Amino acid sequence: MSEFKVRPQNVRAASQDMNEIARKMRSLESEILKIQDNLSFEIAQKQRIRQRLKTARNSTASHYKKIYSSTSTLNNIINTYEITERR
Repeated sequence: MSEFKVRPQNVRAASQDMNEIARKMRSLESEILKIQDNLSFEIAQKQRIRQRLKTARNSTASHYKKIYSSTSTLNNIINTYEITERR
C-alpha cells in the first residue's frame, strides 16, 4: 500500500499565499472599476475602452472568486486531515 505524508504547516503557508493573491485580485478589481468610472474624456473609442475595462474587471472578479474558493477548500481539507491524523 502506498503511503504519503502531508506537512500541514506548509499547506497552511500555501493557503495564506493564495489568500494574499485573492486579496490583491480584489484590489485590482476595485482599481479597474475606479478607472472605468473616471473616464472623463470624450474620444471615439470611449465605449470600446469602457467595454474592455468591464471585461477585465469581470475576469479579475472571476479569478478572485476561484482563488478564494480554492483557499477555503484547501483550509477545509487540511483541517479534516489534521482531525483524521489526531484520531
